[in-house]
Amino acid sequence: MKSLLKLVFISVLGLTLIFGCCFGVNADENNAVEYVAGVTRAEFLKMVSEAMGSPEIAPQDTSFSDVSLNHNLSGYVAFAADKGIVNGYGQGLFGPNDLLTFEQAVKIIVMACKQDKALETSENFPVGYVAVARQNNLLAGIADAAWDNWNSPISEESAVQLAANSLPIMLGEVAFEGAVDMLKDKTLELVYEDNFETNKNNFKLEGMGGYDVKDGVLHFSDPVLPGSGTTLWVDEEFSGNLYISYNCKAVNVDDAKNLNLFFYATTLDGKDVLSEEHSGFYGEYHKTVNSYILTFTYGHSRVRKDPGFIILSEDMNKTTSFETEYFIECIKIDNHLQIKIDGEVIHDIVDSEPYEYGKIGFRTYHSDTIFDNFKVYQIK
Repeated sequence: MKSLLKLVFISVLGLTLIFGCCFGVNADENNAVEYVAGVTRAEFLKMVSEAMGSPEIAPQDTSFSDVSLNHNLSGYVAFAADKGIVNGYGQGLFGPNDLLTFEQAVKIIVMACKQDKALETSENFPVGYVAVARQNNLLAGIADAAWDNWNSPISEESAVQLAANSLPIMLGEVAFEGAVDMLKDKTLELVYEDNFETNKNNFKLEGMGGYDVKDGVLHFSDPVLPGSGTTLWVDEEFSGNLYISYNCKAVNVDDAKNLNLFFYATTLDGKDVLSEEHSGFYGEYHKTVNSYILTFTYGHSRVRKDPGFIILSEDMNKTTSFETEYFIECIKIDNHLQIKIDGEVIHDIVDSEPYEYGKIGFRTYHSDTIFDNFKVYQIK
C-alpha cells in the first residue's frame, strides 16, 4: 500500500492531477497546470487525509455547527478533528468554505505529520508551527509569495507542494522531528561570562532600582513605586549569532516577579544604546531603542521588538513563581530566534528584519530578583 501511495504522490504534478478536482486545478492533455481557484479549509483537509492514506470518507456528522451532514466534505472535517489535526475557530465553528491561509495550512500539515508524537514547541501560532515545518523540510519549494503575508490565502501551488512535502513523513520513510534544535552541528565560542563572584563594575544602571554583587550572585531590584522600572546594562557590545544563557529567580513573594531581558539593543540609528540617557521607564525604551525584549513575569512570557513594542510571541501559561530558579536560553541564528526556559522551547520566532548587534540588559519591574551564571557565546 505504501509503495502504491508513493507512486501516486511521486511528484507535485502527480498530486496536482489527483487532487485537481478538489480545489480548482485544471490540466490539459499536455499536463500543463493552471491554478484557477483558492483552496478552502475543507478541501485541504481532503487532500491531507488522502496523503495520510485514508480511503474516501463519506459525509458524516461533525462537532462543528457550521459543518453539517449535508456538506460533501464533512467526513474529512470529522476525520481531521478526530485526529486532533484541527479544532476550529472556537465557539463550535470551523469555516469549511473559508479560503485557507498560509499559516493555517502550515499548522494543519504539521499536526497531521506529528500524529501521536510530541510537538516540542510552545505551539505559538503561527511562528512555532512554521519553525517546526522548516525543521522537517515541509516548506521546501514553497513559492516566496506565500511568505509575504502568512495570514493571506495560500496559493494552490503552495498547498499542493505542502502536501507533497509531507509524504516522506506520512509514509514513515522519514521521522518527524518535533523539536527545533538550533544548535545542532553548531560550535559555541564563549565570548563573555560573569558568575558574579566579584563585581566587575561593568554595568550601567537606568531607573529607580539598584543592584549588588554578593554571595556569588547578582541581586537586582526595582521598588514598588509609580513610574518605576529598572534596567541593568552589561557594558559590552555583542554581535552576530548568539547563544545567551543565565539562571534567575524572583525572591519576593509579594512583587511582580519580573525576570526580563533586553538583547541586541542599540539607539534608533544603530549606535551604542548607552550613548543616550534613559530614565528606566519602560515605555521610553519602546520609542527610543532598537531591541528584542524577553518578558517573563507572574502573568505571562513574551518576546517583543522595539521600537513599537511589537509582540513577536507570547505564552500566557508560562509564568514565574516565588523562589523558583529558572534556566533561560536565548538563541539567535540569522532571522531565527528561540527562547527556552528550563530546556523547553517557549518562543520560536522568525524575524524578517533581525537585529545583528547591540547590548544586553537585565530588566525588572516592582521585583526583587537574582541572576547568576550569565554567559554569552558566539554561534559558529
